[in-house]
Amino acid sequence: MVFGTLATALGAWFSWRHRDKTVLALAGPVIANALIVPAYLPLLLQGIGFYTIPFTTVSLDGAYLPMYLFGLVSTGIGEAIVIYALGLPLAWALGRSSLRSQLGDSSGFE
Repeated sequence: MVFGTLATALGAWFSWRHRDKTVLALAGPVIANALIVPAYLPLLLQGIGFYTIPFTTVSLDGAYLPMYLFGLVSTGIGEAIVIYALGLPLAWALGRSSLRSQLGDSSGFE
């Protein structure tokens, strides 16, 4: 709960700080989640009794760095696909709709 919230807060801060550059702003959640989530996930899995990755024979014992690197790449790719393939077109569509003016929004979704 703490580290997921931290990743979300850092991603949101980065997005807000670069709000005038939509493509760059969307990189905030991708980077924050890719760096933070894989740092605690192997520890969490071991803590609840998973000593191997489910459906595989890969052991988590003594393999923190490889697990972190795998998580970094896989989480980063997953986040990037969701944010850029789904979120960016949605942001552009909302920016062109009348919804933005109805809500009184003057953000830079263009």
